[in-house]
Amino acid sequence: MKPRSIAMVCSSRIWAGTEKWVLHTAEGLIDRGYNVHLFVRRTDLWSNRMQSPVPLKRLPFLNDWDLFTFFALLTEFPNYDLVLPARVRDYWLAGTAAKTAGRPVLLRLGVVRRLRDRHWRDRARYGRIPNRIVVNADAIRDTLRETPWMRRMPIDVVRNGVDLIESVSEAEKLALRRQLSIPTDAFLVLGAGRLGTEKRWDLLLRATAKLKGEAPTLQTYILGEGKERPALEMLAADLGIQDQAFLPGHQDSIEPWLRAADLVVQPSIREGLSNVILEAMGAGLPVICTDGGGGVREVFQPDRDLWMVEPDNAERLVERMKYAIDRPAERLQIGQAARRWVEQSFSWNAMLDQLEPVLQATCGDVD
Repeated sequence: MKPRSIAMVCSSRIWAGTEKWVLHTAEGLIDRGYNVHLFVRRTDLWSNRMQSPVPLKRLPFLNDWDLFTFFALLTEFPNYDLVLPARVRDYWLAGTAAKTAGRPVLLRLGVVRRLRDRHWRDRARYGRIPNRIVVNADAIRDTLRETPWMRRMPIDVVRNGVDLIESVSEAEKLALRRQLSIPTDAFLVLGAGRLGTEKRWDLLLRATAKLKGEAPTLQTYILGEGKERPALEMLAADLGIQDQAFLPGHQDSIEPWLRAADLVVQPSIREGLSNVILEAMGAGLPVICTDGGGGVREVFQPDRDLWMVEPDNAERLVERMKYAIDRPAERLQIGQAARRWVEQSFSWNAMLDQLEPVLQATCGDVD
């Protein structure tokens, strides 16, 4: 059964990869004739970024036990054929409201997550509430299925879409750096994502310190917010790299930073298929990342499309960054190869082509 009306739920306070996926998906499905509404916490977060109108419904989403939001969703969801919560924090509230209303639930999960076998909440949130789960990497699916009670859950892999970023001239790049208060002669290394322990930004800071003598123009910027900010700021001070490593905080758009950067580094120990990596490659930038969960290795070839190091291998990260800094021609070559592959395989239309049968199967699961 093809769903005619879809409720997508995303209660974010900030804009990042999941939110971009939700908006592109909603816009694309509307273009394909679906009736889609977004249930959100902040309407301004979404309306300012829309390419085409998507109906928004605002609710408080105070916490997992917010009864006002629960009953509002419970009242709304009978009007939809399918409910799609896109964030872990929405699975419980939106998922239980949808199940109570008798609506099928499709969870979207974008990171590798190991479930707690005997934990009642994990069992409910992942094993009982959803009819299906959609993920963006085989590694996420395979990790979920390591938990015995998840082996019967239908899990579909749908790769992310990504916006291609047009390259800029050298003059435009320098102008962007001036706007961002970055030295025009810097070798700019960029990281972006939540400042959490699993992202291992400490490794990037330590690598920056190790390379200080050999690459004096190296400047590292890590975009994002999170609970590890104080610890990372303290580490940068302890390493004596306050003049080379910066934490500018959350950025509404990563595009200007990608246009200004020379290299993107993502040292996560747990990742599916990172939007930041795809966006960097779509901008023609060389990328160094870890194989944190296997999602990258599934679709990209190391040393052709990007450079890969083992998770938690600080020494290897330093070596690979030094290698990239010293070889401008190879950086250009690997960036161009990455862009070609992303352009061929990661369009939003290709993503929607894969997603539509999953939506139909989710509704069919309850027929």
